[in-house]
Amino acid sequence: MPGLQTEEGVRTILGFLGYTAFLPAAIGTLAVTSEYRHRTISFTFLFAPRRWQVLAAKLVAHGVSGALYGLVLSTTAAVAFFGAAAARGVTLGMPAASIIELLARIGVAMVAYTVLGIGMGALIRNQVAALAVVVGYLYAGEVLLMMVPGVRHLYPWLPGGAPRR
Repeated sequence: MPGLQTEEGVRTILGFLGYTAFLPAAIGTLAVTSEYRHRTISFTFLFAPRRWQVLAAKLVAHGVSGALYGLVLSTTAAVAFFGAAAARGVTLGMPAASIIELLARIGVAMVAYTVLGIGMGALIRNQVAALAVVVGYLYAGEVLLMMVPGVRHLYPWLPGGAPRR
């Protein structure tokens, strides 16, 4: 594994934060599917008969929670990363501003995962099936897609993909 003195090493270490993306995706999925599972969706639609308003409210409310999750994740990762590097006297392979930008992009990605989870929950109303699809795609789907010839070039545009510089 490359050391933190290289840009590749810094990106590799911070890339591990992507493994926490299942949490906001699962929260977004549960935000919608739990209403179907517990049969409270009928009351929701009785009081707000326009479904797009209900979905928009869920997108905004849980998008904010995804933003808070991303902020906490990025902040704690930055404190731990810079603190550990300073404690060990390691010179980082990227400027601090670039690392903070990368962490901010990871934080914004958590909002996107929350919103994607809400969308999948609205499409697949069964809670177990929706969670299986969302988490299964994040951990197995993209890995299996990478085995298909030609798809590797599309990876930066997939939900788990990150453009390389």
